[in-house]
Amino acid sequence: YPGDSAVESVSAEIHKAFIYYVLVLCLYKSYTGAELAAPQNVTLAALNTNYTLTWDWDGSMAPNQDVTFTTDYIDEFKLKYVSKKFDWTTVCDNSSRKSCCLTEVLHHLGMYVLRVRASVNGSHSNWTQKPFWPDKDAALGPPSRVVLYPAGSVLDVHISDPLTSTNSSMREIRSELYYHIVYWKGPAGPQATGVHNLSCQTNLVTLPDLKAWTVYCVTVQCRSNYFNKRSSFTRPLCMQTEGTMVWWNILLYFLGSLVICFFIMLLLFCGFYKTYNSIKDKLFPSGQLPKHFQEYLSDSHSSDLPRLLTPESELLCDKVMICPEALSAPPAGLEPDSRWSLKPHLHLQQTCLIYCYICLIFT
Repeated sequence: YPGDSAVESVSAEIHKAFIYYVLVLCLYKSYTGAELAAPQNVTLAALNTNYTLTWDWDGSMAPNQDVTFTTDYIDEFKLKYVSKKFDWTTVCDNSSRKSCCLTEVLHHLGMYVLRVRASVNGSHSNWTQKPFWPDKDAALGPPSRVVLYPAGSVLDVHISDPLTSTNSSMREIRSELYYHIVYWKGPAGPQATGVHNLSCQTNLVTLPDLKAWTVYCVTVQCRSNYFNKRSSFTRPLCMQTEGTMVWWNILLYFLGSLVICFFIMLLLFCGFYKTYNSIKDKLFPSGQLPKHFQEYLSDSHSSDLPRLLTPESELLCDKVMICPEALSAPPAGLEPDSRWSLKPHLHLQQTCLIYCYICLIFT
């Protein structure tokens, strides 16, 4: 039939066109090289109002080549109008970093679509898109500061609101923000028994049902029922409560201070007494000269104080010679007397001892 031949001819033309298209595509691929890999593992680190887009990229497709990345964003509702041209806004253009900060361009109540692609030597990869709702997807941060104050037998907890990227309070964005406080007795962790929980919206909270003179630890978490958000807990802070001191504690502290003062005074007295005796023994020795030495050195027999030097000492002093052996006759220039002739050895020994004692005193 004539109609069958016409169909076959059309089919043959379509087949030829398809083969031609495949050949052209293969030639184009071989000319331009392998297609660049698109960024992978695109994630968004979002805390309060701080937003940073990060991704990974396989560099094996373009080794030893400089790769750059471009990051765009657009309002999600604009993508619904197919007839309109998409108006993407570029934030990071041809950046070598695998991250892009979007904090200053995204509003916390907006709904966006983010995209990123890689570029090498004029060749571009496909776009990798990621939808992002800051109000829903951003994590809630913990309180910026927690301080404990003792107030008698209770503790006051002062909580500072989490901060935005402009250092303003997150309560301005989330009015329903409140705090969940966990406190327990002792330095043990919150897994210990006797853990108490308390929720409040105020920044100053007084912990109830506490014992006096007891250590308590506190940690705080921010919460928002809108999208059911929970922040991480703050680092535990511990403080001891105060209270009224009983009489036996006062007496015990007083007696303890007395005992400590007594031992300190005793140590000081012993040290002073030992030092005094040591100085006294050096300056005023307790040893006494023999009686015949004292008679020989005194000016008169009635005086008890020896006088070693007198105004006429230089005139009365003679040269003393110490000999290793006893002399049977007096030295030249000395007249013999009864004491020399009767007791020569005793006279020599007395002279030597007197000379040694004089040396010891003046040294």
